[in-house]
Amino acid sequence: YGSGSETVIANNNYWGTNGIQTTEYVNYSPWLVNKTGTSPQTYKVDDTGSIQDAIDAAEAGDTIEVAAGTYEESLNIDKGITLKSINDKEATIKGVVNIDSDGVTLKKFDVSPDADTIESKEQVIRVSGSNILLESNKVSVEGSPEPNNISGVDVHSIHGIHVWSADGISGVEVRNNIVENIYFAGQD
Repeated sequence: YGSGSETVIANNNYWGTNGIQTTEYVNYSPWLVNKTGTSPQTYKVDDTGSIQDAIDAAEAGDTIEVAAGTYEESLNIDKGITLKSINDKEATIKGVVNIDSDGVTLKKFDVSPDADTIESKEQVIRVSGSNILLESNKVSVEGSPEPNNISGVDVHSIHGIHVWSADGISGVEVRNNIVENIYFAGQD
């Protein structure tokens, strides 16, 4: 943040090293914890940033720490990273989480998409990788999902944590998670 004609020091930032002269306020989201180019890297995301952007920038083995706040996004985790909330379940993901890689840890999140944003027969957390740790998360759906007509029957069906793979998976650990307000109801 600045207040007037100040130089903001932006050493070792995502785009390189430079100082920026500004006469406006500067909003920023601190992202990298370690010096650029080191591995593994730790990324930090606050509620002005995007968790998915940090996932896209990360490499296998990196950690992403997420500050308290509400994140209106679904996540696609396609590399072996650790994604954790800094405060116990105070980071809320208002979308679904798809884990499509081995070696992923998801820890201490409230994953609770709104029912009107999730399709019937969809999963709140879908796992299709091996050596996965889901620990201390709260998984729920806010509201009631719209029915999906299956063979003439209206079905409300949302899966909380769904582990699936056509090739077989192993080493999935689901520890100390709370799953609530998940739906399966049908009517003729």
